[in-house]
Amino acid sequence: MKNILAIDTSSEYLSLALKSRDNIFSSFDLVKNKHSLFIIDKINQLLIQANITVKELDYISYIEGPGSFTGLRIGLSIALGISMATGIKLIPIPKFYLYVFTVKLKNKVLVAID
Repeated sequence: MKNILAIDTSSEYLSLALKSRDNIFSSFDLVKNKHSLFIIDKINQLLIQANITVKELDYISYIEGPGSFTGLRIGLSIALGISMATGIKLIPIPKFYLYVFTVKLKNKVLVAID
């Protein structure tokens, strides 16, 4: 079983998810572009809920864009910091890939962003 932390800071929401032991723990909060004030505490809360430590993570995924430039930098910085300190592998995910799985029309994907 792989433990995976997912980070999305590409919008005014802070969206985190942690898959551990076939359970999924998540956090979705409107932070109005103040991700840096909340992200560490929210990640710690998810780890506590899952009863694992950060060193038990196998992967960290993060949204690489498009999105808020500052928000993306915060998400990447957190992911890189944890990865560099622990050796955990990173998985960059383009946000458009997420839309592919949620919006389909006649085998074509339509994407529009503000």
